[in-house]
This record gives sequence, C-alpha cells and structure tokens, in this order.
Amino acid sequence: MPQSRAERKFRRRIDEAAQLFGAGDVDGAKKSLETLLAKSPTIFRHEVHHHLASIARELGDGKSAIAHLGRAAKLQPTDPETWLKLGIVSLESQSFEASADAFERLVQLVPNKAEPLVFLATTLQGNEKFAEAILVYEQALALEPNHPSAWTNLAGSFLQVGRWQDACDAANRQIALRPGYIGALALKSVALQELGLTDAWREIVNLDRLVGCFDITPDTAQFPDLQTFNHALADYCKGHPSLAYEPTNNTTTLGWQTSDLAHDDEKAVTVLLSCIEACVQQYLEARPVDPTHPYLCKRPAGWDYYLWGTVLGAQGHQVSHVHPDGWLSGVYYAAVPLSIDNDPKAENRNGWIEFGRSQTYPKSKAVPETKTFEPIEGRLYLFPSYFYHRTIPFESDEKRVSLAFDLMPRA
Repeated sequence: MPQSRAERKFRRRIDEAAQLFGAGDVDGAKKSLETLLAKSPTIFRHEVHHHLASIARELGDGKSAIAHLGRAAKLQPTDPETWLKLGIVSLESQSFEASADAFERLVQLVPNKAEPLVFLATTLQGNEKFAEAILVYEQALALEPNHPSAWTNLAGSFLQVGRWQDACDAANRQIALRPGYIGALALKSVALQELGLTDAWREIVNLDRLVGCFDITPDTAQFPDLQTFNHALADYCKGHPSLAYEPTNNTTTLGWQTSDLAHDDEKAVTVLLSCIEACVQQYLEARPVDPTHPYLCKRPAGWDYYLWGTVLGAQGHQVSHVHPDGWLSGVYYAAVPLSIDNDPKAENRNGWIEFGRSQTYPKSKAVPETKTFEPIEGRLYLFPSYFYHRTIPFESDEKRVSLAFDLMPRA
C-alpha cells in the first residue's frame, strides 16, 4: 500500500536521524528520534525504538537499550531481529535471565538454525548454567558441525564441570576447523594440564621457545635516553583521561587501566609502537612458520595494535587471563618500583609476570608448571595470546606502570 504524505514525511525524518547518528552526532540523532517517537504513527514506532536502542548502546546505557527493544518486541513480537538484539544487549548488561528469554523466543521463531541456539547457550554459560549450556551447544553443533566458535564455547563449559577429555576433544575440533585459533588453544592447554599430559601441554605452551624478551632503545632523535622515554610514557598513562580504577570485566585488581592508546597523537606512544613493531619482526624471524606446530602453523597476513596502560599500586596485580582477541601479545615496563625483588632466586618474585597458571576451575586438581619473568624498565616481553599469565602482587608506595598490547589480526 502506498504511504501517505504524512508517512513519507516521518520516513524522511527517521532517515535523517539515522544519518545524524552515522555521522557521529549522537545527541542530535537522539533528540530527533525522541521527538519523532512521541508523534510517529504506530507503523514507525518499532523502527524508532530500534534506532534509540542503538544510540543507548553506543552511549553505554544498556538499561535504556533493553527498554527500547522490549517496547519494539511488544509492537512486533514475531520479528527475529528484535529478539536477537534484545538478547545481545541483555547479555552485554549481564541480565542473563532476560537474555535467555529473548534467545528462547528467537529459537522458536527461527527453528532448526544453529546460531540462535549458540546465542542461548552462551547466555546459559554466562549465567553459570554449564550443564544446560552443554546440551544446547550440542544441539547447535548437530545442526552445524562447522560452526565457527561453538566448539570453543563448548570446551569452556566442559572445563567448568570437570570434563577434561571432552574439553580437549571439543578444542581439537575447533582447531581442526580454524588452525591456530587462540581461544581453543587456551582451553586445550588447560585440559591437557588437568589430564596430566605434560608433554602435550609443553608442545603448545613452550615457554622457553615462545616467550620473547627484548630490551628496547628508543629513537635518540625523539628522546635523549631511556629514562626520559620511560618517564614520558609513565606520566602519559597516569594522567590519561580514560584511566579507570578496576574497570568492569577486567583482570586488573587494585590498579588502574586506560582505554586503547594506539591511535593517540602522543610522541612517546608513537615511539613505543615503532619499537614494538621492530621487536615483533625479530620475534617472527626467530620463529618461522612451522606447519607442525599448533600456533606457529599460521600467522596473520596483517595486524593492527591495541595498546593500553596499566598502573598498579600496593598489592596491585592482574589475575590469570589470556587475550582471546589477539594473536601475539606483549607488555612493556615503563616504571618499576625499586621494592620489587630483582633476585631471580627469590621465592616470591613479587611484581613479576608469571606464565602457565590458568584460571581456577571448580574441579581443578592440576599443579601448574609455571615460569616467571622479571619486570625491568625498558624491557618488553612477547608471547602468544593464548598463554595464561598473571602479575604477582607486590608491596610498594610507588606505582608500577606497564603498557600491554595485542596484535589484532586483520580480517
């Protein structure tokens, strides 16, 4: 049916608001859409709520995004896209029950498809309903055995319930589909530890072979010496406007962390990235592609850097974690308190970085094989992004400043 003149006017104004949002004028788009919502015919309200949900999500207002998508769902209860978005935004807000309800509706609307089931299982997993998640993942994989991520997610749920061999098998299925896949390699390393398969664990977590150590020298045309360079980096991190204490969903404890610095117009950051790239090239030259190795078998054709600063105080540390979005990761030390023990024979090695100890799983009994590396100002370590690592807590009134980074493979 042809639209009326009034409807064409509303359509034009909705499109104009969407263009404002696309151009970065979030406030202008929001005000325009809120005005339209109060006046628009019913046929447009569903779409307007979708746009307002996108804006709320962009602003980090998950509660408003959920509210708008909930109203959109009432207006068009059979629209799969609405339930998908509602489930995703609820999951991002850790509203697990609401997310599960949305994805269950999606499964009903789109039966016999793997993706809605994977979304539902992911929500159950996030809500620590691991046995239920396993069943739903298995349903999804029966429909789509080559799903790009479900085997890894299933392996994670198997680890949570102590099914070590099943976790290893699921991770291997994912690695067969996506050789070198970081998430699957991380979970496989945990399963191998728990199964007591030390030689197989050492094959993929070869700390001597795959952790690279570099002492950098900044461009003297930019900084006269290493100390000046490190002071500039440390001061920049400590004064950065994005610096936040114990950010949500983060591994930093009793410390602060910045957002991405890689694109900042700051001389010290630019020089550091240049040094990092030089170290990466040395690292790769010393570790050529090896078709027989689960990690070295494949390397990205290109990458971008994601770089962030971490400032730790007394007892500050980072719990054991991996970097699932990276391929190769690293850390550079700009400021290290004098109180951090630099004796390699010391028992505690407070403030050092430790590799090999995974996060704790409920039925875990394995004694991990670990190795620690000393934080030294001017030193940079590189390691595969699937290596579990943590910072050992330390006591000091001084701040420990490091800059961590990931090489993010380009699509």
